[in-house]
Amino acid sequence: MHKDEASKLFASLGDPNRVKIVKMLYHNSTLSVERLSQIMELSSLELKSHLNILCEAGLVKKQNEDYCCDKELLDTLLSFIPTRCGCCS
Repeated sequence: MHKDEASKLFASLGDPNRVKIVKMLYHNSTLSVERLSQIMELSSLELKSHLNILCEAGLVKKQNEDYCCDKELLDTLLSFIPTRCGCCS
């Protein structure tokens, strides 16, 4: 993962509601908008706005009418900081 991609992904998590959404999806296979709305206590409009940001970043994907987390991408992102690369010594 390149630092620019990591930065974009970290930025998409720059809201406590989006962090919670990703965490909920990480620990559940899929969740519907209705179920996420109940858990998050957000309006459908507000929730969909957060989901759009996460989908654009690639951390969340829509499967039919449900949403899921891209666990592989999230695991890669979370290991980015402790992993050595060419940009630091």
